[in-house]
Amino acid sequence: MKIANYYQVLDNGDIVCTLCPTQCILHKDCVGACKVRKRVNDKLYSLSYGKGIGFCIDPIEKKPLFHFYPGSPIFSFGTYGCNLQCKFCQNDHLSNPLNIPDTEFIEPKLIIDTLIANNVEFLAFTYNEPNVFIEYLIETAKLAKENNIKTIAVTNGYINKGPREDLYKYIDAVNVDLKSFDDSFYKNLCSANLYPILDTIKYIANTKNIWLEITNLVIPSFNDNLETIKTMIDWILNNLGQNVPLHFSSFFPAYKMKNIEPTSYSTLEAIHNIAKDMGINYVYVGNVRNNIYQNTYCKKCGNVLIKRDSYIILENNIKIKDNSCPNCNTVCDGYF
Repeated sequence: MKIANYYQVLDNGDIVCTLCPTQCILHKDCVGACKVRKRVNDKLYSLSYGKGIGFCIDPIEKKPLFHFYPGSPIFSFGTYGCNLQCKFCQNDHLSNPLNIPDTEFIEPKLIIDTLIANNVEFLAFTYNEPNVFIEYLIETAKLAKENNIKTIAVTNGYINKGPREDLYKYIDAVNVDLKSFDDSFYKNLCSANLYPILDTIKYIANTKNIWLEITNLVIPSFNDNLETIKTMIDWILNNLGQNVPLHFSSFFPAYKMKNIEPTSYSTLEAIHNIAKDMGINYVYVGNVRNNIYQNTYCKKCGNVLIKRDSYIILENNIKIKDNSCPNCNTVCDGYF
């Protein structure tokens, strides 16, 4: 447990957490909605500081990031807690812990030393929401940058402006989970609001040297309305441009929505085609095996640049010299 940043003591003695738009007001010994930021006496503490879990070396495609050094191994870890309360959470045992285990403290330096010892040059903050362990994240990311290790955040984007600026000084690539383009979806299924997330996405997109990709988990009957999807794509085109990779992922029954059927391939294919027809250059379909929509295609001539089977790269035809298509010489957007 460590004293947290990002809180204020009110005139009446209450504490307000200023990390995210939820702005939890905490009385004595109360815990915020994220379950990992607690008031003790007149201070706010991070309960998850140093409680790293889920350490694993993954393909970077699993984040998912398809245009940021594809094929690279990445060291991934998380902690506990989340500032959204998604009824369809895929990692609810981490995001909504009944209590936080009294695990061994893992120093940021130990994490970086482990990467160096295993010759891994990429570090992902993932599994649960990175925003809620921001103090631990920043200390670890600072050390990563000092050792030429690139850092990735897989996030819901629900964070206030001040903490956001502090966090993204140390992040090289981000995948934001844009869960829907309907504010009522966020309120009813996630206990949050859409608009701060859109603001974060624009902030990341406009921050130099941060690579952005977006994921939308398609849940049947909840966020698969094609007109709403079109509105989201139109917003992306107008605010982010054509070259932000967009991933549509299949839903699988989880947490409080185990009675919902998985997303059909035909729905994902229809959404993929809409995004392409509207002008998004890089559109992917995830959580589905053996589909052509995991490949990266040249945005000009349609030539296959990277052929994938799930998270495995079968072919990489991008010209190393200038990251271009071998057929028409058009540059593929991203880092390769």
